[in-house]
Amino acid sequence: MTGTIKLRRSAVYHLLNTIAPINHAAKARMDAAGSGIIVGLWCVVVLLMRLILSRVQ
Repeated sequence: MTGTIKLRRSAVYHLLNTIAPINHAAKARMDAAGSGIIVGLWCVVVLLMRLILSRVQ
């Protein structure tokens, strides 16, 4: 049995989604790509901080 989760969206979100046609597959790909970019940026920041801190000592 699967449960459903109801997300609360803002009025602006609903306004923008009524203007543009909905393509759920494209939105899912963009969300996944955005998540990957965020994780990648965090990894770069951590690696740069480690590099900087190792040079200081």
